[in-house]
Amino acid sequence: MKFAQLVLSVLLTGVLFNCKDKLPTDKSLLGKKQEEIVDLNGSSYTIKLLIVSDSLETYQHNLIKLFPAYKKDTIRIKELLWEKDKEHTAFWLIKKDTNWIVVDNLRWESGKPNLK
Repeated sequence: MKFAQLVLSVLLTGVLFNCKDKLPTDKSLLGKKQEEIVDLNGSSYTIKLLIVSDSLETYQHNLIKLFPAYKKDTIRIKELLWEKDKEHTAFWLIKKDTNWIVVDNLRWESGKPNLK
């Protein structure tokens, strides 16, 4: 039950922060399984396993906001990153039971993402 509350909290926080910060996030993809995201974007991607910390890359900064009330260094995130032509797409997932579930995503053109 506690994990379900964490997932719900992350999803709701993501929606609230994404509305507030106007990040280029597709909210319709939140809660999707990894397999659904791979089917949507193709199988050519990079996988990284991250621990939420203050040393994340600029484009990963929203992860810190998603987990404000939890001990960040215990939260493990899987990042899936696609680079097609001049567009980059990143998805961040947490593990729920046996599935990896999307908690945030970001799409940007070449160069640094526009994080207003």
